[in-house]
Amino acid sequence: MIDVGDDNRIRLLEGGDEYYPALTAEIDQARESIYFETYIFYDDSTGKEVSSALKRAAGRGVKVHLLLDGVGSIGLSEDWMSEMRAAGVHLAFFKPINYPALFRKSSIIRLHRKIVVLDAKRVFLGGINVSDDQRTINGKPGRLDYAVETEGPLVAQVAASAEWLWKRTLRRAGRRTRLRPVLDGTLNFIFRDNIFHRNAIDNVYLRAIDEAKSDILIANAYFFPGRRLTLAIFRAAARGVRVRLLLQGRVEYFLLHHASRRLYDRYLREGVEIFEYETAYNHAKVAVIDGYWSTVGSSNLDPFSLLMNLEANIVIRNAEFALQLRRSLERVIAVRCTAITLDSHGRRFILTRALSWACYQLVRFVRAFIIVRDLE
Repeated sequence: MIDVGDDNRIRLLEGGDEYYPALTAEIDQARESIYFETYIFYDDSTGKEVSSALKRAAGRGVKVHLLLDGVGSIGLSEDWMSEMRAAGVHLAFFKPINYPALFRKSSIIRLHRKIVVLDAKRVFLGGINVSDDQRTINGKPGRLDYAVETEGPLVAQVAASAEWLWKRTLRRAGRRTRLRPVLDGTLNFIFRDNIFHRNAIDNVYLRAIDEAKSDILIANAYFFPGRRLTLAIFRAAARGVRVRLLLQGRVEYFLLHHASRRLYDRYLREGVEIFEYETAYNHAKVAVIDGYWSTVGSSNLDPFSLLMNLEANIVIRNAEFALQLRRSLERVIAVRCTAITLDSHGRRFILTRALSWACYQLVRFVRAFIIVRDLE
């Protein structure tokens, strides 16, 4: 682990191949409590590995709280849920979808955070769900993704947030004491929650980009930033900052994929470098700025993450950690990415360009709807 100051330590975990062994090992060491929240939890080989560790923990008396999103983890069977509860795991779903709920505005808000708090002493946080496609299986690489493991005083903030969200989901939460992270610390917990921190992650990115002096490297799976972030990136490029975007090359979500490619022309003309990851799916939500500031978390730079979902990132101000993350991203760019240029992007078929335009307009409409809903 890297000592980042203020008695906090942090370790970068690259993909599921590093994340799951570290996570299950620490679950097996837990003695008092576990708060585990994630968007996707599949009952595949990875899910069985993690769920077995959680059941073992519950069996030795650990209070295990497993909070899953009602949409992302909707495929779990009744048998699986019964087995987890019979083993002593406290299981709940955030906003489960049923027929009446489909017509509620609140149903579009999803739990997208990926947080595990162990004994209120150690935290895992990032973008990695619980599924086989996040790790290498039979030689097939998993999604490009990152998480961190951390210990120290910051854990208390994350633990308080996880415990409150658990109680809120069960409608047992009283009035919360507002968490006030020290945004200029060496390690900060930043989250979006539709209550006190609607623009927290957006604002942290804006500040870091506006203060950038030499280099910005952002890896994002689903990229469709709002006007403020877009203009901040353009201002940075205009003052000579090198701006690189590592984006999704494969089509996973049709609408957002083609809509984001509509942005490429303007970004490229403003001097931004774009690289598409095509080896597998890109699921990263990380950034490194000026070799000192970095962030790892669950939040994409799209309308859903920035305006709607519950998200969580950790911001790190440490040169050693930033160098490690930047080197990882630059290895990916050098070996597994295709550079997008104005020339190559302009040679797309006219129907492809028309499709991007149509998807772009539709996503803009959806984004406007989310903003209006958020203000009601």
